[in-house]
Amino acid sequence: MRIHADSHVDHLPAALLALLVERHADLRPESGVLVTTLPIPASWTGERPVCALWGPAMGDAPIPESDVTYAVRGEREGSSRMIDRLGRPAESITVVIGPHDGAEDVLFTAYAGPEAPREPWDSSISSDEERAASEAFWALHALASH
Repeated sequence: MRIHADSHVDHLPAALLALLVERHADLRPESGVLVTTLPIPASWTGERPVCALWGPAMGDAPIPESDVTYAVRGEREGSSRMIDRLGRPAESITVVIGPHDGAEDVLFTAYAGPEAPREPWDSSISSDEERAASEAFWALHALASH
């Protein structure tokens, strides 16, 4: 696993990201893209990244539509389901690794918490099956607005 100038990793403390890259230097997809969740090492004493996800994947009840608002985050192309809650300290980091610029093991992105599918509006979703799975997941989950 290697960081590239195009890697989207600004959600994590740089020292934690460096530790994960060092410990998982040989992590690479067998083919295509690898999405995997890595535990934050027990030895990590630095700042814990915050996981913004709420819903069953985090052990919570499903987030009902009545509790959410929608907002465009940053320069994304669509609105995210948001809930008026704080994020929580993460126990894991999810990494997405794949081929880029001739290398097979570039870290595309990394974020705190469990694996979550791209949101249903994401134009990079390539199949009806993937979009249906995304819609099902995001109907039950939301992101902390604080």
